[in-house]
Amino acid sequence: MYLGSKIISRSIKNFPSLPSNWPLIASSLNSLNINPQSIRCPSQSNKMKQFSQSSLSSSSIYILHFNDCYNVEPCDQEPVGGAARFVNALRQFDHLEPLILFSGDILAPSIMSSFTKGEQMLPVLKKCKVDCALFGNHEFDFGLEYLISVKNRTDFPWLMSNVICKKTLLPLGEGEITHIIEKSNIRIGLIGLIEQEWLSTLTIDENDIHYEDFITVGRNLAKKLKSVDHVDIVIALTHMRNHNDIKLAENVDEIDLILGGHDHIYDVKLINKKYLIKSGTDFRQFSKIEMIVSEQREIVDIKVEEVAVTSKIAEDSELVLKLEQYKTVLEEKMDNIMACLDCDLDCRFSKVRTQETNIGNLIADIMLYTVPDADFALLNSGTLRSDRIHPKGLFTMRDLVHILPYMDSTLVINVNAHQIIQALENGVSQYPKYEGRFPQVSGISFEFDSKKPPGSRVNEKSILIQGKPLIKDKIYKMVTKEFIAQGKDGYDVLKDCTIHRDTELCLSPIQAFQEYIETLRISQILLLKDQDSQKKSNSQMARISRDTFKQIDSTMNSLKEKIDYICHLNPKIEGRINLVL
Repeated sequence: MYLGSKIISRSIKNFPSLPSNWPLIASSLNSLNINPQSIRCPSQSNKMKQFSQSSLSSSSIYILHFNDCYNVEPCDQEPVGGAARFVNALRQFDHLEPLILFSGDILAPSIMSSFTKGEQMLPVLKKCKVDCALFGNHEFDFGLEYLISVKNRTDFPWLMSNVICKKTLLPLGEGEITHIIEKSNIRIGLIGLIEQEWLSTLTIDENDIHYEDFITVGRNLAKKLKSVDHVDIVIALTHMRNHNDIKLAENVDEIDLILGGHDHIYDVKLINKKYLIKSGTDFRQFSKIEMIVSEQREIVDIKVEEVAVTSKIAEDSELVLKLEQYKTVLEEKMDNIMACLDCDLDCRFSKVRTQETNIGNLIADIMLYTVPDADFALLNSGTLRSDRIHPKGLFTMRDLVHILPYMDSTLVINVNAHQIIQALENGVSQYPKYEGRFPQVSGISFEFDSKKPPGSRVNEKSILIQGKPLIKDKIYKMVTKEFIAQGKDGYDVLKDCTIHRDTELCLSPIQAFQEYIETLRISQILLLKDQDSQKKSNSQMARISRDTFKQIDSTMNSLKEKIDYICHLNPKIEGRINLVL
């Protein structure tokens, strides 16, 4: 039962008068040579949602929670999701007057976002009627300045409680440290916590930001919210891997509920008398949470329900029309020239699923180049979808999307010699059938004999990694798709491999291709200023690290008028996969 609610926009405005348990503890400030008296917080929005208020002996407070949404379009399998359908699914619960909370990652990545910079998500967020959100790592994909401009165009607060920008002394992204909502006469304090691991993936120099441990900040802020701001319930919105959320739940008694993101799963755990909830991904599901609060303002029960966004739910027609405008923009961008091919790219299934190909070498090479510490790459040929020859000449974004239509997640796993051999055996086990498990590789070469039975076709002595024979007791680092690392398509030998670099630290093949091309362009521009360096090959230029890419980004901005340089691609078949005749 709801007689009304009142939302109060709050943050810490008078930092110098706060007790020492503010998230930036004194020792950290001293090490940074930052005067605590100079810390300031962003100005607060005057946008207030006013409702009538009532005192109840007991009440239920409802929350709708979601996280990690990338594609506005529905998918092919149930629950199909889709932003327009998701909005209507939320509206089904309007009579409960729920809080709507979001735990990060919506501006990117997607094929559409690579052109729109996530603009299509602004009308979606508005329709969702979000009450409070946390920045995810992908909110920073298009730079800090752009993110702040996007944040200022939304009508709800974004949290960032445990990272500050050293230059501005504001929370990163100019988010809020805390936010307080009063609902049914219950005061709810919200904090937003992230893990340190994903800071290295941002387009921001790590030296320009200061990170504070999420457990320390979570405990200190929760204590302050309860003792100073007199909130009754503290909810942490988080964007962290599951193991870090578990640490938070185990170590901070003062937090009452953890609503997480970053992991693309639906999961509910009860840890240390509090719920940890991850609410799925990509507009395909969300959580309906009922908190039953006693007269003493304590949570006496929490009920969690997964709501699937199926095709039975109608789409919001107004949002459908709005999103069509962005689809039109995307369609126009498809004819953008990415490169010039100096040879045909053979992507026919009859080739990529039975032998080494130049397109397979190109994509696998790019996957390997964009991960600084991997030894080799293995890509299942089923990833390459166009089933045609892309002729010599201009290569457009449309060509790339035909080849790589999906935002496949990649990662780096630790593999031993036995696992490498068995993975290669699986890759060639169905030859000469046109099976998608057939490998395309980089940094590794081998030969196989199709006349031998599956499982014993690979000549182990022929395997070379970075030109050197396979070492039995050595652990290698392999970049591959998450799909393969999960043991799919027969690669079950890999499903128990430990992860060296997870999906948040790696690019999808289509993202890697785009970054590779942009790196080549920037490299060529820089080389124009250094005549002695113009003899360097494209392959050398392609090895520019992502850190270097960030450093020269400002140079690129000053040379915008010269960025019409077209890269030339000429991948070859190099004897990486050899069939014994």
